[in-house]
Formats: sequence, structure tokens, C-alpha cells
Amino acid sequence: MDHLGSLVRRDHDDLHYALRVMTEPLSDESSVMAMLERVRLMFPSHAEAEVMAFNAMLETQPPPHLYFLVSQVIAAHLAQETVLDELVKLRPGTPQFRERAQYLRHLMVHHAEHEAACLHPALPELPGGVASEMATSYAYERDRLLAEYVDGGLRNVG
Repeated sequence: MDHLGSLVRRDHDDLHYALRVMTEPLSDESSVMAMLERVRLMFPSHAEAEVMAFNAMLETQPPPHLYFLVSQVIAAHLAQETVLDELVKLRPGTPQFRERAQYLRHLMVHHAEHEAACLHPALPELPGGVASEMATSYAYERDRLLAEYVDGGLRNVG
């Protein structure tokens, strides 16, 4: 797995863990609330950083099939964002909350599997150094955005 793939996989695994806790019937309310806040902060940082990394790749005029794969990732993020927006408006612990959290978990698992199987194996086709630049861009932007959100950018969202 390439470096970008490893970074993205770490985020996917962390988001999946948080969503699993949120959907477990035996999770207490404080755990669910903590995991919801984790997803609210992590998901936009992950999605925006990935888009920024892809923008750098798209400037290199990659093979046409990579445009298609990137558009699938962006569409998946938009679908996940929509469900997350619905989820934060629901009362944790209710059947509706668990259903939306389970659906978001399903979307994220499918997205992570698709990205790992289709997009990341295609990145070595890029011209020299581009994949490494993408990983650096992703890591920098993700950390920058996460710090920005923690410092107040998302405190009043939801």
C-alpha cells in the first residue's frame, strides 16, 4: 500500500471504529456523544484533505480513468456528508439515530473498500513524485483542518 493509502486507511479505520461504537446497543450515551463529536471533526478534515490531494494529482493530467475514480470518491464523500448532517440533528440513542449511524457506517465501509481496491492501486501510474506529494498534501491539510475545526470551526455546527 502506498503512503497516501496508509494515511487514508488510518482515517477510515478510526471513523469506522467511532461509528461502530455509535451503533452498538450497549454503548452508553457519553461514549456515543464522544464518538459523534469525533466523526463530526474527523470526517470533514479527511474529506477536504483528500480533495486537496486529488487536486494536485489532477493538475498532472493523469490517465482518464483516474478522473473517474476521483469523482467516485468525491461523490461518496458528499453522500456521507449528507447522512452525517442528518445524524447530528437526531437525539443519540434513539432508533432513528442508530439507523442513520448504521447507514453512515455502511456508506463509509463501502467507500473505504472501493477506494482501497480501485483508486489506491492506480496511483503508481502517476508521474514520479506525484503520489508522494499527494500523501504530503493530505497529511498536512488533514492536520491543519482538524486543528482549525477543533479550535472552533465546527463547535457550533449541528
